[in-house]
Amino acid sequence: MTIRLSDTAEAASSKTLAALAQVIRALAPEVCSVSFHDFAADTLWLSEDFLLPEDHQLVEDTLSGRGEAGSEMTFGAHDGARYAVAITVRDARGGVNGAVRLSIDSQIVNQRTAEPLETRLAPVLACLAAEFERRVVLPSLSAEDEVQLAQIESALNAERFELFLQPICCLREKEGLTHYEVLLRLRTADGILLEPGAFLGTAAERQLMPAIDRWVVRTLLVWLVNNRKLWARVPTVFSINLAPQSMTDANFVRYVESCVAKSGLRPQALCFEITEQFASSGNISVAESMKRLEALGCEVALDDFGGHAPSYGYLRTVPAHYFKIDGALTEAAPTDRVARAMISAIVRMATDLGIQTVAESVELDSELQAVRSLGVDYAQGFLLGRPSSLSSYDFDTRRRH
Repeated sequence: MTIRLSDTAEAASSKTLAALAQVIRALAPEVCSVSFHDFAADTLWLSEDFLLPEDHQLVEDTLSGRGEAGSEMTFGAHDGARYAVAITVRDARGGVNGAVRLSIDSQIVNQRTAEPLETRLAPVLACLAAEFERRVVLPSLSAEDEVQLAQIESALNAERFELFLQPICCLREKEGLTHYEVLLRLRTADGILLEPGAFLGTAAERQLMPAIDRWVVRTLLVWLVNNRKLWARVPTVFSINLAPQSMTDANFVRYVESCVAKSGLRPQALCFEITEQFASSGNISVAESMKRLEALGCEVALDDFGGHAPSYGYLRTVPAHYFKIDGALTEAAPTDRVARAMISAIVRMATDLGIQTVAESVELDSELQAVRSLGVDYAQGFLLGRPSSLSSYDFDTRRRH
């Protein structure tokens, strides 16, 4: 990894640069080295392992844009002094496994504050972690995980994934759009139907989520086109969960755009869900992907909203049409005044922003009554409807609660 200071940036102290390097190096052992340079390429600070023999040209190519650049991310003000960062990662055999360019507002690093450097750099490091996870050589799997991986790859090749729907019910007096969440299942070669928890962890670890999310989008759109008479009698929205790996893949949104155009369906029939934790990470590529989906005409939902208590400043740059309130808050709402206060605050904020709310994981009537009394717009959970196979779903059983 090489970090170059712009000519207008205030030079950070060696102690600060060393601390920054230590934080970054702790993120992934695959980082080959860390060095800091000023705009004239004069060295400011070096790690002890700086410049393995073949790194000289790689460093220059990456910084100049001639090297492999998987993505470009920006943090902080666009018109201020910045750190230009080129990251290079090595695989287990010592070969280079990719590069990415990153710009960081110099004030994030240089500001004089009691706040730890790790805290100030948290959004940056979250994005670097995603890049390292995507690029580093994958670790060996246990025997059980190897079986799961074989099942996933076989399901992709043999089209043995299946889509299920779960209703999202309107709680208002005046009924809104009809909503369904699209859920994924895996049918093994032996005919056993696996829940997502049995295979998505391994799929994410092996970087297979973009391929799976593509399958979901493609399969859903084809089914919707071929079965319009079943679902298109009333305005309907189908919500698809997207993995962080898909949202940081620049080609994924282009794939969605192409599929929607070829299908001829109204893009308003689709809503894409991304977890609030990842949407608030500061990753500019995620925000841009969400904006492109919104520009296409699709809706965007923030899943597990309120479950991690972040700063909500990220909502200035991240589009959202729905807050899907974290299931832990829903579960606690009947008896926990703190949970009720948090849900009430989310509803008020959503109302001010023109955003609708969905209570997740509603399993008891007391939970349903609690979220209804707090002004939540929609509810979803086993109390209101269990997931059913898309191929046999009865859209005429739609109800308002």
